[in-house]
Amino acid sequence: MKTGNWFTHLEYEWQSPVWRHVLEGLSERRTLVRYDMRGTGLSDREPGTVSLETYVTDLATVIDAAGHARFPLFGISQGGAVSITYAVRHPERVSHLILIGAYARGTSHRSGRNVSPLDPGRLGE
Repeated sequence: MKTGNWFTHLEYEWQSPVWRHVLEGLSERRTLVRYDMRGTGLSDREPGTVSLETYVTDLATVIDAAGHARFPLFGISQGGAVSITYAVRHPERVSHLILIGAYARGTSHRSGRNVSPLDPGRLGE
């Protein structure tokens, strides 16, 4: 299961020189379940409420629809926080938690300072 993250697109990722090889590798011997995070890709343009809770609920809905009792969960970037939250709430269902470029708390919440991730002062952090 790959958690949705910002800028996903279920169709265009297969054409992407960045993501195609990753998707091919992940789906070579197993079923890879993916979805577009609300407001991105092929999902509704009017996403309604956008929050960690709604993202986790969306992930749980996709997982239940897929019908897998236990599975590895893969989160990239923003999808990492969603994956972590789901895994903490449902440890019996997650066999492995794989995170790449992920974070548990967003940049604005890590140090107590509200800092842009592009702030040159952050380079030493």
